[in-house]
Amino acid sequence: MKTGNVSHKGQIVIPVEIRKKYGLEPNSTIRITEIDGYIAIMPMPKDPIKAARGMLRGDMTAARHMSEIRKEEWEMEIQVKNRPRLEC
Repeated sequence: MKTGNVSHKGQIVIPVEIRKKYGLEPNSTIRITEIDGYIAIMPMPKDPIKAARGMLRGDMTAARHMSEIRKEEWEMEIQVKNRPRLEC
């Protein structure tokens, strides 16, 4: 664990090992947020579009995925229709 100080201007120094590990160079953009009572510092990609490319990639097209969902819904509907009814 590394420690540091906060200057009177609110500045902190990120240790060199961490800057190298996460590719933080001068003028890099970072996101600072609070998570469960802790301060989190996250590097932001230089090109967010390029960084997001491929994150939704899968082995199934949207049309096929929707077809599978409709098939499951149809099967559930048939099960409900064929379920014995209780007479009162």
